[in-house]
This record gives sequence, C-alpha cells and structure tokens, in this order.
Amino acid sequence: MIDGVQTDMTDVEVGRFMIERLILVHVPDFADKYQTLCMMIEKLYAVVAGECECDSLDAACNQEVLLGGHLYG
Repeated sequence: MIDGVQTDMTDVEVGRFMIERLILVHVPDFADKYQTLCMMIEKLYAVVAGECECDSLDAACNQEVLLGGHLYG
C-alpha cells in the first residue's frame, strides 16, 4: 500500500494521487506534467525509430544529472 492512498479512493483518485506525488514531482501543474510526459514519449519513439540520436551524457545540459565521480571520470 502506498502512503496516502486510502481504501475508499476510486481508481481515478489513486491515479491522480500517484501522478501528483510520484511522477515529475518538480512540476507543479497537472497540465504541464502531461505535456512533459507526451514530449518524453515522442522523444523515445524518435530515438527508437532512428529519427534522432540519444542525448550525449557529456553535454553541458546533462552534467547536473551526473554525480561528481562520473564527471571526474
């Protein structure tokens, strides 16, 4: 059982709870979360289809995601 989910909640309420609390927690608005997820799915399909390349981990925009040891290596 997930903390905060009650037994009397409907499936829609549980789904909304999970999206609000567990998915893209840094994005406050539900519509923005939806748009971000759609963009991520489009990017995934484009990479699989060979229409674009994967992002380079060495790019400056990805360095905040990496741990210090990875950057030094």
